Amino acid sequence: MQRCLEKGLDSQRKQLAEVIVSYLPLLLEDPYGNYLVQNVIKLDFKELNRTIFKYIASNFYHFSKQKFSSNVIECVSILLLIFLDS
Repeated sequence: MQRCLEKGLDSQRKQLAEVIVSYLPLLLEDPYGNYLVQNVIKLDFKELNRTIFKYIASNFYHFSKQKFSSNVIECVSILLLIFLDS
């Protein structure tokens, strides 16, 4: 899936990203799924990122304490710092 997100056509990447976001509760705390979520965030589909951010914000403390979901929070934090610097 990761390769499809990297090398697929825009329409294919968006469709796959939508499916990944639909499984967000499972993937956020999964050792491999969290990487998929990070890659979806990096694709910068605004609406999908908004969905991810809202979900993380709804239970931020819990996700920040979990080993794998905290990786996603770190990814979001880095992107936020880059956005604020630009």
